[in-house]
Amino acid sequence: MLTDVYFLLRDVLLGVLQRHPEAMVNLLREFSIRMRDFNQQYAAQMLQALFDKSQEKVDGRVRLKLYKGLARVVGRQSPNSLYSQAHVTFEEDQVYDQRDAEGFIRLQALRLRLAARRDGR
Repeated sequence: MLTDVYFLLRDVLLGVLQRHPEAMVNLLREFSIRMRDFNQQYAAQMLQALFDKSQEKVDGRVRLKLYKGLARVVGRQSPNSLYSQAHVTFEEDQVYDQRDAEGFIRLQALRLRLAARRDGR
């Protein structure tokens, strides 16, 4: 049972990170709060799996600008990048259909409505 929870949480975390890499910092902070109640052995394995999986395709260079204790990304380059100059715009290609956003917005709104109902708002 505990192993099933471990794999479920690991898969959920990895799925979120694949779709939203910038969420890793917030996710790890929230995860560390939740870890206090979880068996430390499984928590350590989950974190290791999270890091291992998230770094599988990491390759390339990142340029940072450091100023007064801040680090700002000013450039990045990777052979594994999903960025494509041909798909930058939403108007000139056939890759993105504006109607696709409607389902995403409904899904996000559902999550927010359920949270509001739960919290009595």
